[in-house]
Amino acid sequence: MQVPQHTAARWYLIAVCLLFVHSMAWGADPTPGGTLRVAWEADVTGFDPGFSRGIQAYYLKGNIFNPLVTVDADLNFVPELAESWETQ
Repeated sequence: MQVPQHTAARWYLIAVCLLFVHSMAWGADPTPGGTLRVAWEADVTGFDPGFSRGIQAYYLKGNIFNPLVTVDADLNFVPELAESWETQ
């Protein structure tokens, strides 16, 4: 059975693209230090988690402040900053 030429070329192009993307994933090791620049559509209104409004402040707070507890892969509460807690 003959495979149409355009189909074979398409599969060849897909294979080449996948190999290229795979080789990009094995780039250089990260180095410490440097500057991370992030672009948002509006300025952050503040760093106080109690008074800041806007989605930009919400995203920023997640990168600056740690929660008291977090959820692990099994959906159990585990301590982050909290040393212990009690439930009633």
